[in-house]
Amino acid sequence: ARLELHLKDEVFCSGEGLPVLIVVGRSGREEIKESIRKIAEEGVDPCDLSEETIEAHLTFRSAPDLIIKTGGSYLTDFLIWQSVYSELFFLDVNWEFFRKTDLLRAIRDFQSRARRFGA
Repeated sequence: ARLELHLKDEVFCSGEGLPVLIVVGRSGREEIKESIRKIAEEGVDPCDLSEETIEAHLTFRSAPDLIIKTGGSYLTDFLIWQSVYSELFFLDVNWEFFRKTDLLRAIRDFQSRARRFGA
């Protein structure tokens, strides 16, 4: 697997193959605000603004299939644009205590789901 670890504004990568993206401490509202600021700096007419334009300026352009939320069963503003069709898996453990077995449990749960993509 290709592992990408995003800690605030730093990115660490290793490996090849299927991408596994780990993002820690990223505000979705801040990311959208930065995207809109970049679009405005480029002089894009607001009438020409589209979802594709916004997505092209986001830090994380692809939508995750699975989001594992540690620390309880509530949502924050984490990846709010990208997660519209993501499957969510909540864990009561804090990130520091996240184990390989927790990851495997989340993946097994994800594999058993019927994806509806908002339907």
